[in-house]
Amino acid sequence: DAIDYLDASKKTDNPFFMYIAFNAPHDPRQAPKKYVDMYPTDKIKIPASFLTEHPYGEQIGSGKGLRDEKLAPFP
Repeated sequence: DAIDYLDASKKTDNPFFMYIAFNAPHDPRQAPKKYVDMYPTDKIKIPASFLTEHPYGEQIGSGKGLRDEKLAPFP
């Protein structure tokens, strides 16, 4: 989205401000190995309330389908 905006904006004389956060807000998603090894994954239950995908992606205008679910594999 940012690249498209820049391409369109360079054709005008209007000033603009753009802020782009390149860091993902929830990463790193994986704990260091020494902590992962403390808890066998086959013993950890996923709660019933867990959603594999964000339920409001289109409503909030997540743009080009990029959500946190795309940054790391499903558990």
